Amino acid sequence: MAVPARPVECVDFKAEDRLAVFGSDVEKEPIRLRVVNVGSLAGFTLGLTSGAFTPLTLDGGFPIRGELSNSVGIVYPGERLDLLLSADILSRKNPPHLFINLDPE
Repeated sequence: MAVPARPVECVDFKAEDRLAVFGSDVEKEPIRLRVVNVGSLAGFTLGLTSGAFTPLTLDGGFPIRGELSNSVGIVYPGERLDLLLSADILSRKNPPHLFINLDPE
């Protein structure tokens, strides 16, 4: 929904900056991510190339039983999700990439 008055500007991060996003001790302790879809129209999916997510809670702290996976299903507008990120991201050969894809619907 970008218009000339509200352009969308995308920024590409350098590979050396990506490790700082996840921290340096991620192999020792998992990271808890809190994801909120603040949009009003589209859902999105999350994916990780090096590591895996474990879903913990959904919308308001309701615990869920989730299995380890490298992607998370569609997070619709207004939904909140807590994930535990267990990653092997300190590998120099395979740097981590977090993918956020809009739902095609």
